[in-house]
Amino acid sequence: MLYLKNLITENTPTIKLSNDYSVSKEEKKEILLTNNGDLEKQDDYMKMMYFMNNSWYYFKEEEENFGYPFYLLDELMGSFLAQKNNMKVVSYFIAKIKNKKIGLASKNFKQERFLYYFGKHYYDIYEKYTHLSYAPFCVENIENLKLLCVSDENREILTEHILEMLALDIYMLQKDRNSANLQFEKNPITKYIDLAPLYDFSNCIPKVEEKSGLDLQGVILRITDRNIQILIKQYPYFENFLSSLLETKMSTTWEEICKFYKFNQNCAAFEEVYNYYKTKEESQRRYLGMYLK
Repeated sequence: MLYLKNLITENTPTIKLSNDYSVSKEEKKEILLTNNGDLEKQDDYMKMMYFMNNSWYYFKEEEENFGYPFYLLDELMGSFLAQKNNMKVVSYFIAKIKNKKIGLASKNFKQERFLYYFGKHYYDIYEKYTHLSYAPFCVENIENLKLLCVSDENREILTEHILEMLALDIYMLQKDRNSANLQFEKNPITKYIDLAPLYDFSNCIPKVEEKSGLDLQGVILRITDRNIQILIKQYPYFENFLSSLLETKMSTTWEEICKFYKFNQNCAAFEEVYNYYKTKEESQRRYLGMYLK
């Protein structure tokens, strides 16, 4: 089902995206990559870029996605949950493009006063200073964030923001927090580094499978049943933040999303999505409750 298409109403605020065709491929690369090197699937990302009224937008078109049928709605869910917890995150517009296809658009968050680095930057710094290969399952990766930071204060704040992201990805069951889906922003004058606004919550699974257990890809840490226990033990901030997220019901947040975007709440699409998030939040509270005692 194309859920977004079935949910929007004549009262849903919608922007019509059109491209400025004078924009070159090189200009898109500069906006997308800034000072970075290569990026996998670069051409795919550039196809999602629109320049209109002196602003850059990224557009995700709605299409049938049998692997992640709620992928665009998970973008909205992740954004709303992050905002509720005062995290830096992109906001989404309901958008249409020239061929009348519907999707979500977000404004480019990059500011001229910052330099931006994709998640791979952490691997490069880690391997440069430790002369070791990056170990994705090692909780010590959190402590090694200090390699990026200019001061103890910087390290403390960046660590908290990384722990918040990990907690949100665990609650959402985000499977795809790869290098392209996380960015750092750095002040070139003070050298202070932090997470850039979060984006891309689209590849979320409905529950943890009993056979495989928890296994979520991550730039800083790949989350498993084993290392989540270590995280909880070593980082009370992480434990408290994850506990707080579990009290933030996805089903209630879904109703808030529908009110904000003026979606149709009297249709099969609304009910199906509501039931999906209701079931997921209950499953997550049971599963994560085993660790949050």
